[in-house]
Amino acid sequence: MTVQGEILVSRHCPNSWQAVAATVPEHCRVVGAAIEACCGAADFAEELIQKAGWSVDLAIPASFRG
Repeated sequence: MTVQGEILVSRHCPNSWQAVAATVPEHCRVVGAAIEACCGAADFAEELIQKAGWSVDLAIPASFRG
């Protein structure tokens, strides 16, 4: 999603940091990401932080007001 709220990508992908990072169009820069706080989410977030260089927050979907 852009700063203006335009959705650039919305799709299912395999549960790996490589697959998630690959969904971002090449011309885009990731400023931050949020993932659902569930079993395994902390490890997944850490992979995105360490290996993809993203800033990641864990979120509870019911409380997110994007």
